[in-house]
Amino acid sequence: MHPVSMINYFSDNKILFQKGDKDEIIREINIRLAGFGGNVPTDEFTERTENMIKQFQRDYMKVEETGVVDMQVIEAIDKFQEEYPIETYFAQAKCKCSTFTNLKEPTCDGFGLNKTNNGKTGKNYASGIEYPGLHRTLFWVLRSIMFYIDSDERYQHLTVDIVSSGYRCWTDNNYHNRVSTNHMGKALDIHIIKKEKAKSEHTNDERIVCCDLVRDILTEKTNAEYRWFHSNGIALENSYTRYHPKKGRDNKSIASNWVHYDVRVFESKFLENQFFVKTEKDANGKYLKELVKN
Repeated sequence: MHPVSMINYFSDNKILFQKGDKDEIIREINIRLAGFGGNVPTDEFTERTENMIKQFQRDYMKVEETGVVDMQVIEAIDKFQEEYPIETYFAQAKCKCSTFTNLKEPTCDGFGLNKTNNGKTGKNYASGIEYPGLHRTLFWVLRSIMFYIDSDERYQHLTVDIVSSGYRCWTDNNYHNRVSTNHMGKALDIHIIKKEKAKSEHTNDERIVCCDLVRDILTEKTNAEYRWFHSNGIALENSYTRYHPKKGRDNKSIASNWVHYDVRVFESKFLENQFFVKTEKDANGKYLKELVKN
C-alpha cells in the first residue's frame, strides 16, 4: 500500500484488530493496557483484550466502547504513554546492592547476575531466577495507577511518591537475610502519600490509608487479586485491612504502608526474557502508531 493511501486508510478509523486476531502489535496492546482490566502479554486478541479496550475507551478516551482497535485507540495509547512518564520510577526500581558497604560478593548492574537458587549460575531458570530486567507489565500498570489517581475524584488527593523497591538480586537478598524472589524482576513496591504533605509528615496510619486506596484501584480497575491463589493476573500482598476475601490474611506477609504488586502468577511463557527490560526506553517500546505504519 502506498504510504499516502495508508494514512488515509487509517484515518477512516477502520478496524485494525478485533477479537480473534493474532499479531505482535496485539501483544504490545495487551502489555500497555494491562492496568485497564489486567492481561498477560499474549499476541492473541482475546475476550480479556476486548474488555480491556472497552475499559480504556470508557475511562481514558471517553468514547463509545467498541472493544476493537482502530487508529484512535492506537493514538490514545501513545498519548497515555506520554502523559504518564515513568523515567524517574524506573531509575528508582534498579537494584541497590552497589550502594551497600562491606560486601564480599559481586554486585550487579541493577538487574542481577543471572544467578539462580541463591548463587548457582546457569541458563536453566529456577524458582530463584534473577530475571534479566524488570517485567514491562509492571510499569504500564504503574501508569494506570497514576492515571486513576489523576482522573478519579476518590483518589485525586494522592500521589505516587517513589518506587521503594524494584529489583533485588541475590546479593541484595543475602545482605538483608531475605529468601523471597518476587523482586528479581517480577515486582514493584510503591509508596503512596497525600499530595499536600511530605512523607515524613504522615503518620503510619495515614500512609496505610493512602496505600489501601491504591490497592482498591488495582483490584477494581486491574482485576488484581490478593496473594497468589490465581493465575495470569496481577497479584497484591495483603495489608492489615485489605486481603483475600476467602483465603484471609497472612500475618507473615503484610505490606501495609507500601503497595506491593507483581506478575508472579504469570505462566512461564509470559515470563520469558523478552518481557524483561533494563531501560525505560525498552519498557515503553516504540510508539504504536509507528509499529502499525511499519
